[in-house]
Amino acid sequence: MEFCLETNQTKNVNQPIKNQQGQVALFVAIVFQVLFIFFAMIVNVGLIVHHKINLQNSVDLAAYYGAMKQAEMLNAISHINYQIRQSYKLLTFRYEQLGNAGVTNQHPFDYQVPGGRVVREDETPIPFDPTFCIAYTPVSIVNKTETYCKDAGGTRVTIPGVNNFFGDALGFFGALQNTVNQVAVGLERNARNSCQRSMAVNYIMLAKMITAYKFDIANRKQLLISLANSLSVNEPTDIEGGSIKTGVYKTLLRNMTYQNQDSLRGSFGPDGSGTGSARADFEFYNSLASDECGLNGGGFEPPKWLKEVNIYPLLFATDADCTSDLAINFQARPINVQGQNSVSTNAFQIFGSALDSLKDYIYETSGEDPTKRLYKSTLGFEKNPWCVSYVGVKAKATPKIPFSPLGDVTITARAFSKPFGGRIGPWYGQEWPSGAEQSSDAKKTDELVPLRVGFGQSSFGNPNDPGTRNALRLNHARFTGDRIGILSNLTMAYMSKAIHDKSQTGGIKLEWYDHLGAEDFTQKGGGNGDPLAWDKQANAPPTLRDLEISAIAPDQFDISNYSIDPNFYYNYLLKIKKGYENKFSFAIRGDIGARAEGTDDQKAFSVRDQIQILNTKLQFNVQDKLAYYVTDFANLLTGWDILSPDDYTLQPSRFGKCGELNSELRVKETERDPERYVPGSCYAGGRTGYSVKTVDGRFLANEVNGQSQTYELGGKGVNGPIKNPPPAGF
Repeated sequence: MEFCLETNQTKNVNQPIKNQQGQVALFVAIVFQVLFIFFAMIVNVGLIVHHKINLQNSVDLAAYYGAMKQAEMLNAISHINYQIRQSYKLLTFRYEQLGNAGVTNQHPFDYQVPGGRVVREDETPIPFDPTFCIAYTPVSIVNKTETYCKDAGGTRVTIPGVNNFFGDALGFFGALQNTVNQVAVGLERNARNSCQRSMAVNYIMLAKMITAYKFDIANRKQLLISLANSLSVNEPTDIEGGSIKTGVYKTLLRNMTYQNQDSLRGSFGPDGSGTGSARADFEFYNSLASDECGLNGGGFEPPKWLKEVNIYPLLFATDADCTSDLAINFQARPINVQGQNSVSTNAFQIFGSALDSLKDYIYETSGEDPTKRLYKSTLGFEKNPWCVSYVGVKAKATPKIPFSPLGDVTITARAFSKPFGGRIGPWYGQEWPSGAEQSSDAKKTDELVPLRVGFGQSSFGNPNDPGTRNALRLNHARFTGDRIGILSNLTMAYMSKAIHDKSQTGGIKLEWYDHLGAEDFTQKGGGNGDPLAWDKQANAPPTLRDLEISAIAPDQFDISNYSIDPNFYYNYLLKIKKGYENKFSFAIRGDIGARAEGTDDQKAFSVRDQIQILNTKLQFNVQDKLAYYVTDFANLLTGWDILSPDDYTLQPSRFGKCGELNSELRVKETERDPERYVPGSCYAGGRTGYSVKTVDGRFLANEVNGQSQTYELGGKGVNGPIKNPPPAGF
């Protein structure tokens, strides 16, 4: 036993002993490297994904910001375009309604009976051809029992003559004859003088109203075209005059991770400017600056995506030969057509020098001279639907990522956002063919407006031809589908009633219009820039002013075709003045009714105030009779108010409604803060104007995956490609 043990011990000493400690550590060391590689790959891929997501989100926000600034400018342009519409409506009211309320035989309102009486209030056209005449009661130019308007169709007013009833009889009868003759001569002289004065006033008042219209639209056009052109360049400016591209770049930079920021910050300055190959790392695309849709010439030309709707209205003033032996024969004399019997002897004998100073504005320019196009009569501007407004942003970043086996990785993101839901104004025609520069004239959106004309058109045949007069007559729709307009018996009757009711408050004084033609609204410091009636003696609004405001207040046609802001002064005008007042050489004015040199309330007068006057200061039956009027400013809130960033569904519960009103409409001059106001003056609920949404770039392309793509943008069934798709490689 002992021998065996010793033998075994000897054997074990001669053999090496196996130590198994450290094997796990070695295995862990090997596996750790593999795990570390996987971990590094996860971190690497995760960081790349993180920076890619961050870059895409930042680009999305930057594009959204750019489209938001684009939309804000479009909203301002839309409202200014509506101001042009209101200027047209004001001239139409003055010519058709104020200028024809003195008609006695065929007018639907009989003002000759005590208290006046509406004799027709049906929705049929009036049975006479309107011609401007202001010489009737209650206008201060004539006596209360006198009128020189009568029937616009033509009336003879007998002139008191001198008759020798008693031959050469002597004594009492001879003396009586002399007395009668003296009275007759006096009556004849008075009648001729009154005739000449009244006819001259008809002419000069219409001339002044035309001139005021031309000054007003010229000023509106200047602002609209200037803003539109500033939006139609590669580096557009926003409503406050700032660079949209700079704002886009800053929005992009401030939402990026610092790794993404560093890769851009070194290549670009604080405003996004850069040179050389670094420009490829940040790209900004303004669709309205494309060759097909961008600038179209000098300062008098709108960009290609806007087209002006020029008209040539034919206007007549009631005139007469006051030297006739037996009677005054009234006639309709065209006033704004040069060289076609447009000179009134009566007017030039009394107001010759005044008319000479207005002739450049009375006569309708052909528009061939670009410097005079601002004074060309117009309905406003229409937007080319084939020029789609949107903003594109593209950015590349090369963030520093640890554990990157392949070195630096460059990531790219792009985004597109576009304004939608707003209306700059109606097309002249209901269709806009693909590739056309303007809408079709075949079927008008507003069937009642005058014929559209091009530059150079200045002759339309005989002005006294009924067909010519109908084609060029001032009129406008009150609601969509209206085929009669303000020349309906209903509207003419109640407008005339309101005019004649002014006799109860002292009548109508022509001195209220002394500033028309004297104040050039296009010039800075040119007065109050106010084309409405104003009592200078009392320095207060006269009663007729409220009626003029009611005539231009929004109606159902307006809210269907324009983006109208109820508080333009605070929401847009102050911002425009802040950014452009020192850049523009012309006056920047508010809505019609605002007074630049008046009180704070008068300066801030806006469309919402127009609606308030309609509701509170005029006894109009807007519920049963003149029901086309807008009586609540919330009816202007016709835009989209989305529920969430990815839900643009129209919400009927918010459409045309305001849940929470911005009640601070008036603040002191020193306390004005435009930032406290929101478009539409509604904090919660409906809104007005353009909203903004992010879209896929393929939605804007004319070709996707080799397949052509068209859009129904020119009206129902009118398809075609857009003019300004994203550039190749963007």
